[in-house]
Amino acid sequence: WTHDPGWTFRRAVAPALAIQAALLGLYFLHVVPPVPLSLKWIGIYHDVQRDGREVKLMHQKPIWRFWEHGDQVFKARPGDRIHCFVRIFAPRNFKDAVKVRWAWNNPKGGWTATDAIPLPISGGQEEGWRGVAWKQNYTPGDWKVNVETADGRDIGNIRFTVVEDEGTEPREFYEDVK
Repeated sequence: WTHDPGWTFRRAVAPALAIQAALLGLYFLHVVPPVPLSLKWIGIYHDVQRDGREVKLMHQKPIWRFWEHGDQVFKARPGDRIHCFVRIFAPRNFKDAVKVRWAWNNPKGGWTATDAIPLPISGGQEEGWRGVAWKQNYTPGDWKVNVETADGRDIGNIRFTVVEDEGTEPREFYEDVK
């Protein structure tokens, strides 16, 4: 209720329109992902097992490293698979696909993409949509996994290190349930 409608437009309407235009521009430039998708959890594990609605995640991470998501220092023995577990928020009746893109930090040439595994998303759940991608052919060193939309927009990522475990004794795994 001002005497000058231009003042209201400059102070309230124009900034709101500018922010909306900027977000729309960033979306079309593939800088921001689609709004309905967000990464709720990502972790690296030695094994992932579905048991009804629960997912059991097996890792060797000591309990005191509470800030890590699974085995971010992955102790690998011959025959091990690296499992990447993701939980993504998606609204009900949503259908799309995401890619789990694996990359290795080559000391001679930087990050080298190795695989891009598609995971279809359908529906939505209270705890988020859950999926697993695994990798069996890997080399020791630094790795990262990017979760992205089908058209290449980043949703989230995780970095981890693969180290050789030359031990032969049985390993003790801890279990998380998601």
